[in-house]
Amino acid sequence: MNEAARKEQDDAGVGANLPQLVPAAPKGNHRNGAALLTLVPDYIPAEVSLENLGYFTPSSKRIRNIYVKEKVLGDKTGPDGTKRTITAKISANHELGLPITSDFDYYRAFLKICDEVADSQGRLYMPIAVPTTKLIRYAGKKESAKEWKEVREWFARLRHTAIRGGTYNAKRKDYDERIETGVFSQIVIIRRGNERWEDC
Repeated sequence: MNEAARKEQDDAGVGANLPQLVPAAPKGNHRNGAALLTLVPDYIPAEVSLENLGYFTPSSKRIRNIYVKEKVLGDKTGPDGTKRTITAKISANHELGLPITSDFDYYRAFLKICDEVADSQGRLYMPIAVPTTKLIRYAGKKESAKEWKEVREWFARLRHTAIRGGTYNAKRKDYDERIETGVFSQIVIIRRGNERWEDC
């Protein structure tokens, strides 16, 4: 993504910034032999539709016994002047539960990988190959058996959590009233050498 596109998305509130360590001073400006470093935001694109739907529940622990959330998105006036309330339901798989904050971290990491793929290939081609190690790193976590299990469950959760009802169509600047979908239509886990990749 070029700088103009990034600025346009930033202005529209479609991006997020996470810190990244980069050299703060010109070469040769060191303290005790080490280059000075500072935190500079690292651009991460955001797909605002899921965030506005309330798809991710703010919680640090998996939520039990709640499997459906509903959110009012807005009103739509029909040709006859009657108003209809547009709602969206997030319907979770009972085994996997609702997507929460840690799922959002992996989702943002996934968007960063998609942005890099689009930059290198000019566009996204399906399926999208997602290296598990990179996804864990971009989510700000350290690789371990726990994180590998989290990633497997994250892909499954986003595959099986249904979005039902209305969504906002940015191109038409209007609501689509009926949609039945998951975030991913299919997940395929493959191994490439010592690395595991998810194709979605």
